[in-house]
Amino acid sequence: MLRVLLAGSLLVAALPISGAFADPGPLAAYQWKKRVLLIFGEEAEVAQQDGRFAEQQSQANERDLVVLSIVGNLVADGVSRERLPTASALRTRFRVDENADLTVVLVGKDGGEKLRETELIEPETVFDLIDSMPMRRSEMRDG
Repeated sequence: MLRVLLAGSLLVAALPISGAFADPGPLAAYQWKKRVLLIFGEEAEVAQQDGRFAEQQSQANERDLVVLSIVGNLVADGVSRERLPTASALRTRFRVDENADLTVVLVGKDGGEKLRETELIEPETVFDLIDSMPMRRSEMRDG
């Protein structure tokens, strides 16, 4: 019996860590509280993408979604005056080059990357993806 328990313990210890417990890095303040949509790019594209979500703010709030816009070295969330992560930390963590075109990254409450797009994306696409996630389904079920 002891051998079976020991073998089982070694097997569990050897399992890789999944995205469910990803290191949130610069987004640690949001982990387990908020989902984060990162919008990297040039000012015009970022403003256009951010505007689409601003029009759907109540839907974003319902899903605990925060939108962070990253242009150059500036990071803005359009709402608060909270201390935000630095652009360089976000670029490093999510592997987005400073000269890259539009890049949109959805980060789950667990800190893991859930979606990456390099074109403008409709809020409904993001909302549908969030609504399909087990944690969100649990939130909707529990009210």
